[in-house]
Formats: sequence, structure tokens, C-alpha cells
Amino acid sequence: SELPANRAESSQHKQSTEEHKVADFRMKALTLSQKFRIELYEVKHMLNALEKMEGHLHAGMTFAEFADFMCKVFDVPEVDDRVAQNAYAASGFAEPPIDVEKFLDWYKINMFSEVAMLRAGSDTQKSNQLVRSLANKYGVYETEIDKAKRAFDKFDLDNSGEIDYAEFVPMMNSFISRGTSDAVQLSEKRLKTFWKEIDTDGSGHIDFEEFMDFYAKYFLSGADFGSIAEAFYASHRPDVQLQARSRRNPQDADSPEPPAPQGARPGVDKSRPLSPIAPVRSSTIHC
Repeated sequence: SELPANRAESSQHKQSTEEHKVADFRMKALTLSQKFRIELYEVKHMLNALEKMEGHLHAGMTFAEFADFMCKVFDVPEVDDRVAQNAYAASGFAEPPIDVEKFLDWYKINMFSEVAMLRAGSDTQKSNQLVRSLANKYGVYETEIDKAKRAFDKFDLDNSGEIDYAEFVPMMNSFISRGTSDAVQLSEKRLKTFWKEIDTDGSGHIDFEEFMDFYAKYFLSGADFGSIAEAFYASHRPDVQLQARSRRNPQDADSPEPPAPQGARPGVDKSRPLSPIAPVRSSTIHC
């Protein structure tokens, strides 16, 4: 049997090999990103998709296999036949050895046409799925989540799917000011407190799902008050909540409002159908 010292040496060698492999991958992705002026995360995604087609790297790909590769690159269930044929011919993936740089040439040339169309289809499908999931999670209509998502995306200036603190500040002030005649500015201290509440992992960035936990806590009850700002501040003061309900329904002043069903927001009639968000339809090649 293998001696402990040999096993340890073998394990260290394996770990070292993996580390070198990861480093080589990162260097290759960075080099290609700089050469073609394409975002690094996009290049990494392409290289990962290509690695999944490893058995074809030295034998070439059939058109069906290339279409599957395209689906992986763009995270879509299907690609348009014309677009796939165009990319297949330009990249030369039919003949070995496969050269990813030819595909990157096609990608860059068509960045604002075919690539943009495929990216938009993928992003729209993912966005719609996320909206539906969060609407079910918080027990609200999809339109409410979609409204928050569009506002989040507006302040996601680099379209990364995340926002940093510099983007978070104007977004929060925009939310607070909605429904009021004057612009509302939150203090730096409060903004930083809220940021820490959302950015629990300390990454310096938050995605929409992380933000929604915070948004649901402070803003989804905005319809029950005179404005979103009033709802926001009322979330910290139960006495303000009671006063607001009393102004709307004097008969409720002396009796507490019955608790809402679990997962549902007060004021929403769950018997009404949720507003549908139509799925993006593409055609031809299914993956």
C-alpha cells in the first residue's frame, strides 16, 4: 500500500497542478479579453463553455454540436439557425484544431447585432424568471417586483447585475423621494447602515435578490401609506403605522388589524391572478 508520505506528496502535487491549471485559465482569459477588447467575464464564460465540449476540441464540431456550444455561451435554450450558421462558418469549428480566437473575431464583429440579440434574449428570460420567483416569495404581484427591478437596473450603470455603494446611494434617495413633491436625502450614516444590512458578505456589491430582502422589508408596504417615504419611516415606528391606518379607516383606530396570511402583503387580494410576464420566444435550434 502507498505510504502516508507518498500520499501527502501525491496530494500536494495534484493541488499544485490544479492551481497551475486555474492560473493558466485566468491568464488565457485575460490575454484574450485585452486582445479583443471584450469583457473578461464574457471571455471566461466562453472558455468554460468550450471546455465542456472537450471531446471535440481536436476533432472539430458538427453543426449540431456547435449550436449546443452557442446555447452554452449565451445561456439560451435555442439559437436562430441563420445566426448559428453564420458563426459556424466564420469560426471554422468544423475543422480541427478548434481556434477560439476565430469565434471571438465573429463575436466582436457582431457584438451589436447578432450577439446583442442573443444576449438580450438570455437576459430577458432570466429577468422574467427572477421576477416570478420573487413575486411568489414575497406574496406580491409581479408588477411590483418588476418595478423594483427596473429601478435597480437603471442604477446598475455597468450592467453587471450588481450595484456598489456609489450606485446604491442615488437609488435609495430616488426610492425615498417617490410619491413626495420634494427630493429626500438620507443621511450618510443611515445609508451606510442600510448598505451593511444588505451587503452581509462584505463583498462591496449587491445583486437584485439581496436587495429585494431589504426592499420588501421597507418598501413593499408603500401602498398602505400616503407615500413611500412615509411607509419607509413608519417601518421603524409602529405608532406611525397605527396612525396611518387610523386616517384611512377610523373604525380600525382601536382595534389592531388582523395578521396577513403568511407570505402575503396586507392590501393585496391574492384571489386576483398575478400579472403575466410573457416568456421570450426564439425559434429553430433547441438545446
